[in-house]
Amino acid sequence: MKYTSINRLVMTPVLITLIILVTLNAASLYQSFSLLSHYERLESNQLQAEREVNVVLSTFKTQVQEWKNVLLRGTDEDARVKYWQRFLQSEAQIGDLIGTLAQNTYLSEATRGISINLPAPMH
Repeated sequence: MKYTSINRLVMTPVLITLIILVTLNAASLYQSFSLLSHYERLESNQLQAEREVNVVLSTFKTQVQEWKNVLLRGTDEDARVKYWQRFLQSEAQIGDLIGTLAQNTYLSEATRGISINLPAPMH
């Protein structure tokens, strides 16, 4: 029977345990930073989507105002044509903005699955 030193008998399991713990700690830190990075990208993408939706909303409000102008000031032919053209421009702009928003890759699958059927432009 071969005798080994008590130091080797005690230190080997302690060192192996320490190496395992350091490895697990490093893996945990890597996972934490990976999740933090993913969360930051998600938050940034959501903020960008909210900004784009606000632009669409603002443009829609402008379109509603142009429609009011057509109704209120449209008795004169020149004014009606002017305000109608502005209304059509706002309508086209809204369609483009919504189309761009619907094609963004950072939106969730559920959001992209919503179909937006815009009516044909009135001329």
